[in-house]
Amino acid sequence: MANFLRLISTKALAGPASRAVVALLLMLIVGVIFHADGAFYRIGTHRDALRQASVPGILACGMTLVIISGGIDLAVGSMLALSAVVFAMTAVWWSWPPAAAIAVCLAIGLLCGSASGLLSARLRIQPFVATLAMMVFARGLAKTVSHGAKVATAVQNPDGTYRYVSLPPVFRWIDSRLAGTISPP
Repeated sequence: MANFLRLISTKALAGPASRAVVALLLMLIVGVIFHADGAFYRIGTHRDALRQASVPGILACGMTLVIISGGIDLAVGSMLALSAVVFAMTAVWWSWPPAAAIAVCLAIGLLCGSASGLLSARLRIQPFVATLAMMVFARGLAKTVSHGAKVATAVQNPDGTYRYVSLPPVFRWIDSRLAGTISPP
């Protein structure tokens, strides 16, 4: 009987779903013990943690397909940074409508991804090297187009003075909470 129970418990813990449940339970136990003066018990703490994890989580979904197929893409974070800088510049500095800014960002992502794919597939450059080059290129381009500064509501005029623009409503929508608890990301 003891051998049977040991066999069942060994097989039950061998699956990825059961290991995930054990990890979740362990995290909950640690959270209950070290609760930071009750912060662990507040829904806002967990909502904010999920919101902060949403962008890397979305990127991880795409990267999963790349990794499963045996590839690698080092440029994902830098391409995200480039797209974020371009979106902020087009929406805040140039007052473009959100749909146009999103279309430009999607086109930039398509061009960068296509360039990496072309280097890897057609020119037979190792994906590690091709995506490393794209990572450096995208990071440098993001820094170049923003002139090495944060994209803020203070826009520098050609004469060196500053004018202040209001934050477009799309940023308030991104920062809002739907139904009081769920944020768009």
